[in-house]
Amino acid sequence: MEMRSAVKLKVRRHPISPSSRVRCENSGFPARAARRHPRPYQNVALMTIVLLTTSIDTNGIDVRVLVLGRSPVAEVTVETIATHPGVQDIQMRWADPGDPSGIRTALNNVDVVVNAVDPDRSGSAVLEAAIDTGTHYLDACDDCDYVARMLGLDSRAKAAGICAVIGMGTSPGVTNLLASCAAGDLDSISDIYIAWPVDAPEGNVDVDIDDPLAAATRWMHQLSGTSTVVRSGRLGSEQPLRPVTLELPRGRHGTAYTAGGPEPISLFHTLAPAGDCTTLMVVAPGTAAYLDVLRRDIDRKRLTPKAAAEQLDKPTMWRTLRSLVSASRFKAPGTLPPFFAAVSGIKDGRQRLVMAGLVDNPHPAGPAPLTASLARSIGIPLGLALFQLIDAVNPRAGVHPPEVIIEPHRFFDDLDHCLNRPGYAPSLFVEHTDCCR
Repeated sequence: MEMRSAVKLKVRRHPISPSSRVRCENSGFPARAARRHPRPYQNVALMTIVLLTTSIDTNGIDVRVLVLGRSPVAEVTVETIATHPGVQDIQMRWADPGDPSGIRTALNNVDVVVNAVDPDRSGSAVLEAAIDTGTHYLDACDDCDYVARMLGLDSRAKAAGICAVIGMGTSPGVTNLLASCAAGDLDSISDIYIAWPVDAPEGNVDVDIDDPLAAATRWMHQLSGTSTVVRSGRLGSEQPLRPVTLELPRGRHGTAYTAGGPEPISLFHTLAPAGDCTTLMVVAPGTAAYLDVLRRDIDRKRLTPKAAAEQLDKPTMWRTLRSLVSASRFKAPGTLPPFFAAVSGIKDGRQRLVMAGLVDNPHPAGPAPLTASLARSIGIPLGLALFQLIDAVNPRAGVHPPEVIIEPHRFFDDLDHCLNRPGYAPSLFVEHTDCCR
């Protein structure tokens, strides 16, 4: 069984506030699903697929939104939507998640669908249903193959007149917006490097997604075989875990390692770098060495990506010893920040490098950062991006990466309000230097 929820919002165009009023009432839905609860969206994690219908009154027009998913990601997405000042109520009812025609029937009654289902479960099927029913679409897909497949549906989406934004999690998603922020300060673009951390500080990142093994298996796919990159302004493929040494503003420097990810595919088309574009891992040498052992064993057919993912949590002694032997070949990240986009290019005739990043060291008494848990890092960006998609008077038809539709500075302003950061440093920082890599 599947839960359908209805949320009514009156949109007021001011920053998102966590103090919104939320109430639940029955509006023709089955009585068992319309129980009064001070925070009804807390039960989302128990649902097979959440169908959250949100009525938004914008200039007298109701916009109805559907959220799909049974996971902490869906729960955080609903919570983020519920923090909007316009939320009036959330209503829920059961439906059948195993019936594709049921999903299409549900989409017939809404204007926007937010797909918070794991990409391994939904693939491109929900987007195709959205196109068939003329429903705008938003997801956080991080699977390179599915991203490429969905971008291939662009002409169908244009013909249907729908706007689809794909990959609006943290990576991809926030990473794309960081690159867009940095690129906006340049006249032309040479290289783009997207970096995210692998080693959690003191192990403090909660692995609270619905299927962490599936997510880890996708990561092992991205770290094995070849990954898509941009080299000399052209898309290409190369073996991952290659070292990239960076010199960043304020004397930050160190080495990160290439990893597969969807960002080069989209940024190649949207920002058109004349040089290179890769995703990077900010990772300790010992971790990089162990990942390289797994990568080589996958490529040699000694491990499947799923078996390698299982050994992230329970490494064998033999592979651990092999990584210890090779660890000295890997360089340290030095003073690189954990989460950033570095873009080099020309500004006013001078070679410049611009770095946009997320604040990684919040005040101990301050609000939790976006990356405090995996569910937050996906669900919050999805929820915040929804309101920009809704606010678009005539959303651009087609299938788009986040940077085409989502205005980055508004997104990061909304993020600060959502994280309740008044009085603390903004989440976004942007720095410049004349020194390029």
